[in-house]
Amino acid sequence: MKEFRIPVIVLSYLLLFTLFAALLSGTKCYAQTHGQDMEFSGKDLFMIQRCSRCHTLGRGVFVGPDLINVKDKYSRERTIDWIMNPQNIYSKVNKMPVNEGFPPMPNLQVNRENAEKITDYIFNFKKTSNAKSGTITGVVTNGSEDNKKMNGVEVYLRAYMGEKETDNKKISTDNTGEFIFNNLRWDRSYEITIFYEGAAYATDKMVFPPNEDNINLELPVYNPTASDENIDIKQYHMVISTDGETISVAEVIDINNKGNKIFIGTKNELENIDKQTFVINLATKAGNVNLMQGIEKNNIEIKDNKIIDSTSISPGFRRIVITYEIPLSSRNTVIIKKPYFDVDNMLVLINAPKLDTKIEGLSRGENLQFSGITYSKWQGTGIKKGEEIKISIRKSFLSTINYQRFIPVIIFIFFMVVALVYNYRYRDRHS
Repeated sequence: MKEFRIPVIVLSYLLLFTLFAALLSGTKCYAQTHGQDMEFSGKDLFMIQRCSRCHTLGRGVFVGPDLINVKDKYSRERTIDWIMNPQNIYSKVNKMPVNEGFPPMPNLQVNRENAEKITDYIFNFKKTSNAKSGTITGVVTNGSEDNKKMNGVEVYLRAYMGEKETDNKKISTDNTGEFIFNNLRWDRSYEITIFYEGAAYATDKMVFPPNEDNINLELPVYNPTASDENIDIKQYHMVISTDGETISVAEVIDINNKGNKIFIGTKNELENIDKQTFVINLATKAGNVNLMQGIEKNNIEIKDNKIIDSTSISPGFRRIVITYEIPLSSRNTVIIKKPYFDVDNMLVLINAPKLDTKIEGLSRGENLQFSGITYSKWQGTGIKKGEEIKISIRKSFLSTINYQRFIPVIIFIFFMVVALVYNYRYRDRHS
């Protein structure tokens, strides 16, 4: 399997992609679906922007330093700079990391307004809880049977320091479907996993918010099915860009399971795969594949230019975000997409200046401008499962010519012409 790393050029377009592409296609973003544009507080942003994944406030060292007294060490402006662009700090002091014993802080792409809110929240934070540990409680219900509370279901808890698992526990739900994990440390993130009827259910990694001692969960499980009749793709969005040598691709796929059972997949005898729930076609020579959301490295196999996923698909929406890179061919690069389920709407935005682009299976729209960048827009609706969408990115004849190779020849011809003209005129004067 190829190494998983994040292509820099794709990340610069990712925020554009998830918001701009959705709006263009008529899809409502998260804030819009909740009634109005949402205004987040500094406390909300401390969690949303993943500050809490590395830092506590008054609960001791975590992956990074405790931030309870950060205002005594840094000014407000310096802290804002830290949040917006830590690499800028490292460059100024010529040291990375600044604090010995801690990993360097990643750039979390926080804008100025949100960085100010987070800073003010940290600077004005007052510790109100003196609890020594936290508790995760929850109830397991069956979503296929009117949310019936499930007795005797095994629930697994894994604790992490950064990406390293440090501890695990297992308990079973009681006759009311409830479970509880006590005495949990502040300097850890936690993941809950449930196995039921051949399907696995896992939460994202969780941390305790500042001043909060309990995380309460409701975890539904579902009866399994091997039929995908209730599954389709509501939105299939792609952003394609190139720097002249490499094509960078970002894809967001919104899968919708309209039923009340979990799709556990089918056997693929041709590929010798016992459980297959979803397939994403990649291009030939695709590399630097990043599974950014909705798909786990341990649940996939990359084979014959395809990502073959075995993750069960629960009722409701599941968003998959991936990025990858393709070397730009000397003449024509082709990307073939064959959706694994029916697609309601597919949108492709391409930024490939000086290159000819064409998509068979989608309709061309008007060019779009965003932040001074021009995108060609292609869109289609009602695309059937397995229907081929062929994306071609072609270099023109003139763009394939390496003019630098001809510079020595041009110089040689120039001097030859000068010499011939001079010789002709010299002989003419002396004849």
